[in-house]
Amino acid sequence: MDYLLFDIGGIDEEELLNALNTIPESLEETYQEALEKIPAKQQQRVWNILIWLTCSLRPMTIEEIAAVASIKFPSEVLVVCTSLLVTIIDEKTDKTIKLAHFSVKEYLILKSEESKGLSQYRFQSEQAQAFISKTAVEYFLHSGNSNISNRKGLPASLLKYYAEFWPRHAIKAFDSDYHDTKELQDKINSLFSPDHSQGYITWLQTFDHDRERYDQYIRAGYPEPLYYAALLGLRMTAEKLLVQGCRIRMYEGRKGNALNAAAIEGNFEIIKYSEKHHERVWRMADLAKIAREIRKNVENTFVLFLTKEAELVITEKVVKAAAENEECGKEVMMLLLEKRGADVVITEEVVKAAAGNRLNGKKVMLLLLEKRGADVVITEEVVKAAAGNRLNGKEVMILLLEKRGADVVITEEVVKTIAGRFGKGVMMLLLEKRGADVVITEEVVKAAAGNWHNGKEVMMLLLEKRGADVVITEEVVKAAAGNEENGKEVMMLLLEKRGVEVVITEEVVKAAAVNGQEQVLHIFETDLATKVSSWVPVARLYNASKAGNKNMVQTLLAQGVYPNSKDEQGRTPLWWSASNGHLSITTLLLGKDDIPLNEADREGCTPLHEAAGNGHLSIVKILLCQDGINPELIDINGKTAFAWAIENGYAGIADILKTFVKSKE
Repeated sequence: MDYLLFDIGGIDEEELLNALNTIPESLEETYQEALEKIPAKQQQRVWNILIWLTCSLRPMTIEEIAAVASIKFPSEVLVVCTSLLVTIIDEKTDKTIKLAHFSVKEYLILKSEESKGLSQYRFQSEQAQAFISKTAVEYFLHSGNSNISNRKGLPASLLKYYAEFWPRHAIKAFDSDYHDTKELQDKINSLFSPDHSQGYITWLQTFDHDRERYDQYIRAGYPEPLYYAALLGLRMTAEKLLVQGCRIRMYEGRKGNALNAAAIEGNFEIIKYSEKHHERVWRMADLAKIAREIRKNVENTFVLFLTKEAELVITEKVVKAAAENEECGKEVMMLLLEKRGADVVITEEVVKAAAGNRLNGKKVMLLLLEKRGADVVITEEVVKAAAGNRLNGKEVMILLLEKRGADVVITEEVVKTIAGRFGKGVMMLLLEKRGADVVITEEVVKAAAGNWHNGKEVMMLLLEKRGADVVITEEVVKAAAGNEENGKEVMMLLLEKRGVEVVITEEVVKAAAVNGQEQVLHIFETDLATKVSSWVPVARLYNASKAGNKNMVQTLLAQGVYPNSKDEQGRTPLWWSASNGHLSITTLLLGKDDIPLNEADREGCTPLHEAAGNGHLSIVKILLCQDGINPELIDINGKTAFAWAIENGYAGIADILKTFVKSKE
């Protein structure tokens, strides 16, 4: 091992044997011996370092560790703390420091209080959690102003760690049998008291737990301390605030109020205590919001609300919300059916919500089929909801066809949706279960040809199973030519299987070009002797604008290539450059005459919607500088660019949009 590496040249046999006899017999003795050699003046620093490296909730940098150990120069960390115990890993320009081996952590953490006497450096995990949390809370308690990142040379990243993670460290300490948490609890209570309102605000300005993010843009106001205590599960602090007369506000924070926040985070003990100190507390619950968002301790928490039949009514909105819950939908729905089954009505909206649930859809749908199968009607809208579910939709659709294939409502729209959104397996199942009811229309074949991810395999299946019904029209060939992900493969399949019917018209060539399909254009030119030279630059401009190739865009625009071609979804080069954050390309395109600033795609999203929703601040600013820009346009869901910025957490962009609109009033 590395502990005893030395130059053995020039020593005799007796010296060598003596050296070998001094090697510690175990890793525990090795670490003990290494720690005993640390000078007394460095012992507290080493203890701090080992505490943090053992129990931090994310990897720590050497600069952060130097700060928590009050070491001026980060390079001295390894001098203070032997490299036998810690090591540094280079990651890009940062240096991450960690324990040298997992056995170091096993050695340092005591399994019980009785074994504490083995070393002053060893500690209980709960002791470490309390220490880290207390260190962070003390920092905010003593902050004199909101701009404290430079006090005592504290790295900004460590300040963010303090703000984000101290509650989790505190909960770990409180949830254990560790007895020495009174001082920590007192400090947390102080942080949540009016006497330390500046420290409270500074903490939330550094990391707002309500929005679960860091943000350079500070909110005008924050929810009351009771809200955050309930949200974070700080039970004793919440109880103290309630005893002191703090009231649950009807509307505050993203969760709506402190009761909702406690419920969503599964902090049921706080809810029980609230009932004792707050009259009519149950009437303040937004049961639909809780059903949709609850993610922890579902059984212990949600059942508290379901027992309050007089105060809380189970509406369609509540049942639908349960079906939409992506983390715990099955558990929430099960409780609704078990505790308030007579009040639960399974409507089309509920089934649609289950079909569209991205993470929990299959589980929720299976539960509904098992418990209330007679009430589950599989309509065209349900199939479309599953088709729009990119993560769980395939499993949901297969489940519906396998369990209730005979009951699936078969319309052209249903068949078209399955052909265009799903793979071979789902289409095969549909043909097996309901083949006689499935009509292969031009729209269905177009959908298969345009299926981005599964076009070739679905088209192959249709040709094999229902070839006589598949007619290759110009619209079908256009759909294949414009298929951005699968176009080349679908086109080659059509040429191979039904080449005589494939006619390459000018509209087909255009479809390939405006969707950036250079490979398809190449097939047309080399295999079919079709002239495409005038359309190739259009395809290249589309691809370059999307990918961020400034030089290519500049060259093509200088050549006079038309900059406003729309792809199948109605998206222009400007739309793509704004969506993908290509500022230089957006600037180049805006320099051309007659650029349609407010041109929306099929979803109703304009370039400004995309820039705002994806957090591209510079592009938002340059778009707002253009004459004729309209930030109040809404998409198909009724959302403006401002709404998208708010929903995706870009408060700074939202502020700019709000100010711009006000200035035009």
